[in-house]
Amino acid sequence: CIVHGFNMYNTTNSKKSEASKQGGVKSTVSRRTVGHETENQDLISNAATSGQRKGAGKENDPGKTPAESRSIETTSNNSWIWEDFKKLLRRPLDSFKNSLNGNQSVAGHVLCLSGVGSLKSLKMLLTAPIDVFEAPAVRAAVEGAWSRFVTGFYVRFALFVVQLLLFSAFAALCIAQNVSFATMDANHNGLARSSFNGGCAAAGIGAYFLIREVLQLCACLADEGLKDYLEFWNVVQVCSHCLELASLAMFVLGSDPIHTRIITTYAVFSLWINLLYFTKAIRQISFLLEILTTIISDMIPFVFIMTILVLADTLALLVLVGDLKDQDNEVLFASFATPLDLVYRMAEGRQDMGGSSLESLAKEVLNQDNIDMNARNAISCTIYLCCYFLFIMITIVALNALIALMGSSYEKIMEKKISERYKLLAETIVDEMRIMRVNVLRWEAVHKAVQFKCEDSTFLPTPLAEFESKTKWTHVLSARLLAHVNIFAA
Repeated sequence: CIVHGFNMYNTTNSKKSEASKQGGVKSTVSRRTVGHETENQDLISNAATSGQRKGAGKENDPGKTPAESRSIETTSNNSWIWEDFKKLLRRPLDSFKNSLNGNQSVAGHVLCLSGVGSLKSLKMLLTAPIDVFEAPAVRAAVEGAWSRFVTGFYVRFALFVVQLLLFSAFAALCIAQNVSFATMDANHNGLARSSFNGGCAAAGIGAYFLIREVLQLCACLADEGLKDYLEFWNVVQVCSHCLELASLAMFVLGSDPIHTRIITTYAVFSLWINLLYFTKAIRQISFLLEILTTIISDMIPFVFIMTILVLADTLALLVLVGDLKDQDNEVLFASFATPLDLVYRMAEGRQDMGGSSLESLAKEVLNQDNIDMNARNAISCTIYLCCYFLFIMITIVALNALIALMGSSYEKIMEKKISERYKLLAETIVDEMRIMRVNVLRWEAVHKAVQFKCEDSTFLPTPLAEFESKTKWTHVLSARLLAHVNIFAA
């Protein structure tokens, strides 16, 4: 109907131009400025005046031929048809615009991220209500982007679960059982062969995921740089898939079994951690996962301070005790891990843990016959001072500070997530408008050609092109533009 009405209008416009040149008849439709609220009302009112002028035009121009008079009459009749058609078309637009809460607009800071990466956290937009973005056009844009993204996301989720189960079976039945690839068939170990085949299938799926990550990395490097890709889940995915392929290659090549087992251990651990990423697609879990990761990020300063205190006491005890031996003539601190474990348990407040406790360590020092009694007392007192200093600093001071910090974590999480949703929602709307660009250009060309009487609308500029060229700035997406996008793109 739009194309037919536009063709009728072009025919009418050309006939009116010819009549204007021959008889000096002026066009009854004036140009208007695009973007004003009254433009459609002016078109409708001018359509009525053109109908009144229809009869006057024939009487005031007696020199017109019958063909010219019929042309002018046809032009006026076509104008009535076109105006009625536009009036009919305007009704759903008005009702839709009224549902957009009128004067409210959508504002957001838009960042140029890669097309795939910007949708990774799209599910968060739908997990909590945002009053500012409850307009139907905005919700339609978000739901449309999510419906396209979630189909591929669930397919990748299923592939990853298959990969995880197959590789876990391979690690448990081949690597953990110290099965050799060279002698696997000779020993007629069918279960190991089946698990190895499953590991190969898992490696193929892992190679697919790794290629996807490499393509995303290249896109980020070509767009804004490496900083857009350096996200926790991206790093976990790359590491897990690389370790998986490396462990399978080491098993096939017959590398050192201990090294193969270590690499496989890291691979299995990182793959199971990577499973948490796909739980973002589940509404009941995604928000809890976001809270967990935010709390972990807030605890990093506390963990950093605690690590410094633990290392300080560990090195102090290691230097203080040195090569002292116990009653069984064994070195008290055989490795760095022994005092580290002792100090860490002291930091948790567990002072008595069997043989490796603060009290047992002090007794072992006091039982050293080759050391003077005063020296033994000094060493024992120093051990108690170091450990109790650590106990007071961590369990009393630092933990209370951590509790106070976590008390406001939920409010900080909500504020942060709302700001992130605003940013991501703006990115999603930009992506939606870019996808709908062809349809929007068609509608804008027809809309402007009708108002400006332009037969060739290919040269007309579009605000969408200007909008896309400035996506690094803060933009305001008007409700009217979003309504046009969603209605005419359909």
